[in-house]
Amino acid sequence: MIIYVFFAIIMISLMMIFQFPRIFTTKSSENILIKSFPLILTLVLGMISLNNAGNFKHILLNDKIANTNHEHKYNVDEFIKLINDRTIVINEENAVILEEISMNPKKYLGYKIITDGFVCKENYLSNNQFILGKIVMNCCRADAEVFAIAAQYTDIKSLRENQPIKVEGIIDSTQIYDKGKEYTIPLIIVNKLN
Repeated sequence: MIIYVFFAIIMISLMMIFQFPRIFTTKSSENILIKSFPLILTLVLGMISLNNAGNFKHILLNDKIANTNHEHKYNVDEFIKLINDRTIVINEENAVILEEISMNPKKYLGYKIITDGFVCKENYLSNNQFILGKIVMNCCRADAEVFAIAAQYTDIKSLRENQPIKVEGIIDSTQIYDKGKEYTIPLIIVNKLN
C-alpha cells in the first residue's frame, strides 16, 4: 500500500513540474488569477492542514476516551450493587465495565471477577500471563468492539490462542514493559477456569 502512495506522489510531482509553466501562459484574454485559483486554493488548504496537524495531542486522546459517554446499555444501579458485593460479573450487556476497570485499576483491587472471553497471548507479558479479550456488539458487526484485560494463570501452556474460556478470579495489578516503557495494568489472577 505504501509503495502506491510513493508512486502517486512521484507521478503527481512530475505532472506538476511539466504542467506548472502552462498555468502562466495565456492563450486567451482570460484572467490569470482564475486559472491559478485551484493551485492557490490547494496550497492554502495544505498550509492550514499542516498548521492544524501540530495541534493534535496524542496523549490527550486517552483523556477524551475516558470522558466519553458510551452507548452500551447496562443498569448502573445493578453495577453499583455488584461492586458493593465486591464481585463483578461481566456479560455481554455490561462488558464496558472492563474498560472502567482498565481506567481505574486501583479502585477495583481485590474485587472478585467472573467473565468469559478468548485467549490472546502477547510477547510483552510474562510467561504465565495472557490477555482475556471479549468482543461486544451493540447492533451489528460494524460496531463490534474488543474489550480486554490481562490475566494470570499457572497452566497457561494448556491454553490455545483464541480459545474461548470462562474465568473466575481476583483483580490485581502488574507492571508490563512494552517498547521500553513501563505500564501498570489491571490483572485477573485466575482461580478457576472453564
